[in-house]
Order: sequence, then structure tokens, then C-alpha cells
Amino acid sequence: MSIKFVEEFERLANGKFPMIKFQSADYIRKTEGDTELEIKFMISPIDIKNFTEDQKQEVESIVSKIVTNGLKVNVSYVKAFADEKVVKNKIIEFLNSNNSILLKEISDDNLKISVDEQNIIIDFTFDTPIYLMVSSIQFLDPFKDYLDMNFIQNIIINITEKKGMKVSEYTPRLIQQSDDVGLITVNNFSMVYGKRGIKGIAEMPTYIVNASSRAGQNCVLCGKVSEFLIKEYKNKKYDSNNPKSGPEMKKLVSFNINDTTGRINCVIFPEEKDIICFSLIHDGDEVLVKGQVQDDMMNKGKVKAMVDAIGRCDIDYSSIKYKKTKDLPLEYQTVSPQPYNDPVFTVASLSLLDDQDVEVPSLLKDKTYVIFDLETTGLDTTKDEIIEIGACKMVNGLVTETFQTLVKPSKPIPPQISEITHITNDMVQYCPPISKILPDFLLFCKDYTLVGHNIGSFDFPFVENIARKYSYKFNNETFDTIVKAKELLPNRKGYRLTELSADYHISHNDAHRALADVLATAEVLKILAVEMDKR
Repeated sequence: MSIKFVEEFERLANGKFPMIKFQSADYIRKTEGDTELEIKFMISPIDIKNFTEDQKQEVESIVSKIVTNGLKVNVSYVKAFADEKVVKNKIIEFLNSNNSILLKEISDDNLKISVDEQNIIIDFTFDTPIYLMVSSIQFLDPFKDYLDMNFIQNIIINITEKKGMKVSEYTPRLIQQSDDVGLITVNNFSMVYGKRGIKGIAEMPTYIVNASSRAGQNCVLCGKVSEFLIKEYKNKKYDSNNPKSGPEMKKLVSFNINDTTGRINCVIFPEEKDIICFSLIHDGDEVLVKGQVQDDMMNKGKVKAMVDAIGRCDIDYSSIKYKKTKDLPLEYQTVSPQPYNDPVFTVASLSLLDDQDVEVPSLLKDKTYVIFDLETTGLDTTKDEIIEIGACKMVNGLVTETFQTLVKPSKPIPPQISEITHITNDMVQYCPPISKILPDFLLFCKDYTLVGHNIGSFDFPFVENIARKYSYKFNNETFDTIVKAKELLPNRKGYRLTELSADYHISHNDAHRALADVLATAEVLKILAVEMDKR
């Protein structure tokens, strides 16, 4: 509200009140059902003596024209007194709440304050390490905004580097800032890879859930790694007659990170000589990344991070103060899971194994996964709708429960979708909508790792968008069988679920129906788990 209010006030006042400055607008509950909007303006102690009642009434008249929702409005004035001591106290107050490391660096030698009727000028002089850190974080804007809310003068902040220390002597440290701006504390950071000479990451990471609004901007994020993959792609600039055009095939590193507020796909294009660095990163590691958020052209409505630097770290999850989401029901309300009899661990193709005594592989042993698949009205995860959900729970390598339901969409199912899935409008006519089914499905998933074939690009973001719409939490770790199959089962013509099912003798008679696809994916997961143990 504040920016729009200030702009509208200045337009209507037409420059008549340069002596006052908007400070805040707060809703004050006076009595039961009676709320008042309190508008505060700052004014200097000298100006308030000459501020007439007629001027105050004119200000109130302008405010009443802006606030047109019927609320009672009270306008008050706060004396904004500033001298060097008061300004310094406000600087210390801000740093104490937002940047404790920088506060320790402040002294009379590196902080100079000058105050007059028009300006407050603040000059910082820092050694190279602190100067580099302050320059690399979002510090000036919130600092200036804070001072603007406390003083009526124009705020001018200068930061100067004190020469004398070589940059190579600089050891990156994480700048601490307050939780209310959505930052996460990480510890034990160790650099793995940096492009263009980047030697460290000094900034604290922001919440991934906020990254979607920052397309085109630089940011620092953190999270647990999943679906880590190094793959090759054709170099479009390659010319066999020009050695300088580079290799014919180049490397691409792709992985997801999840910080519990959301997840994002990360992509790195390293030089061949730097590929060895990424042997230090595996699924399940916690990392800090720095790069630029961009719209994901392959997944409409999503963003991805083009990473310039990455390092391993330990995430302090207690520092994440993300807003509370809606609680799930304690019991299933619309769709209940059904028991499934899978008494002995076997894999579809015993030819993979050296003998037929199959032990549960380490990927599955003593662990619980939820494998799920969706049938939808189309491929757009932001606009199309779910028409069937199928899922199963795998405990210690055995399927113990299944979850299956048709879903009624808000619009008719396109004929081409019915042709593929054999799900018709008549079949879903009396089925519950996704709003009724979603809580039960999320209750079935709980906090288990989710498995699916192409889950990262399709099934997970589909449910993620719907969960966000209904204010439910959905940020489980994932395991994508198509990604892992490309790593562990190389040199195949295709990796679609139907192709893998045919190659490995997996029963898949009702393809493109959710539960049939889920049970086939469960078999693929077993095969991949065995292959991982063999390696």
C-alpha cells in the first residue's frame, strides 16, 4: 500500500507539503467490529511549530480521498529529529537485527555521519574482504528503506574500499541477515565449482519458493540434491575444420534442489576440465548455488537456475520461517488406500542378476517410497487438469498399499486424451474433483520420497501447482526413474515406460492408466536398485 499511497498523496498535494513525509499505515482495532486506519507522517521539530491547523485539515482531506473503503482514518505526526548520535543508533539497531557480522566491523574509524536539514550522509570505509561482501549482497536497499522510515531528510550512503589487502587473501564468509526477508542459514560451506573465477559464495540463500518471481535476476539458493545427472549434448558451434570451435560433444550438469519451501531445477555448463569437480556432489547432498533464475522454456510456468557457482554445505532448517500451510486431515476423507499383497521381493527380469536369491538392494532396504503417476487433460502443468491419480507405497522393496481414483475435471476431457488413456467424460462424471481428492493423496504421500517416470518434469510440478493453489505443503524429495535409467541402463533405443517394460519383461497390459503405470514403475525402480548395488 505504502508506495501507491505516497504516489497518490504527492499527486493530489501537488508539492504543497514538502515538510512532511509518509512513515506508516496501520490498522488499529478500537472496539469489537470497529477498525481505524492510522496514517503517520514524519515532520521535523522546527516545521511542526509552523504547521497550521488548516494545513493539517487539508492533509486529512487528501488522505480521505485516497482511502475510499469506508474506514475511519486518523492522521498523526511524528517528530523526526536527527543528529549524528540518533542516526548512529538507528544504524546499529538495523545491523543488530539484520547483519550481525557487519555490526562487529563498525567503528568510529570506518563510519562517518553528516546531518543537515536536507540530507543525512553516511560514509562507510571497509577493508577489501568486508567491502566485497557488502557489495555482493542486497544490503543498501533495505538499509536505506529502514532509515527513510525514521528520518525526514534525504538519505545518502557511500561505501568505499580501503585498499591494502589482496583479493586472494579474502576468505568468503556468509553475511547474516534477518529471517523476515526470507533467508536461510547454512554452515560448513566448501566450494566445489565456480565459473569465471568465482572463488566463493558470500551471500545467504533465499527461499526457493520466492525464486519464481525473480526470473532474470541473480540469486543464491540452497537445498538437498536429487536427480543429479551429467549428460552430453551436441556443440552447435562445432566445426571439424576449426579446432577452436571446441569439442563435438559438450557436458551439461543437471540436478534439482529442495529447501522445504520449494524445489528448482539447476543447470550448469562447465568446461571439460572442470567436470571432475562434480564427482564431489551426489543425490542427498546439501548444496549452496549462485546463478541466475530464468524461465524454463521446457516447463511452462516454471523457472530454473543457471548456476555459476556451487558448494557443499549444511543447511540449518530451523532458520527457515516459511509461512504456515494448511494442515492435512488426520484420516482419509474421500479416497482410502487399499492393501496390496506383494509377499516376496523379486525383480521382473532375473537375467540381470548373478543368482536368483534376491536380497533387497540398499536403495530400497528399510526405506519407504511412494510411487505415483497422473493421467491429465494435457501436458501444460499450469493449465491442464488431473483426471486420474494412481500411487503405491513400497516398504522395504515390497508394495504394501495402492491409492487410485478417477478425478472429475472442470472441463470436458479432449477426445485425443480419451483415445490414449481410455478415460471418458462419462467415466468421470460422478467422480470427486481434485479439491476433495488432493488432501487424501497428500496424506498418502506424507514426507516419503516420491518416485515416478519423468516425475521431475511432469507429475511433481503438476501436483505442486495444485497444492500451492489450495495452500497445501508439497515439497517431498523425488527419485526420477527415467533420469536414473539413462544413467544406469545406457545404450538403449528408448527410455519410455512402455519400452523399458517390454525390454525387462514387466507386466504392463493397461499402459496409460495411472495404477498400471505405477506398478510398472515400481518394477523399474527394483531393477535400478539392483543395478546400483552391482556398481
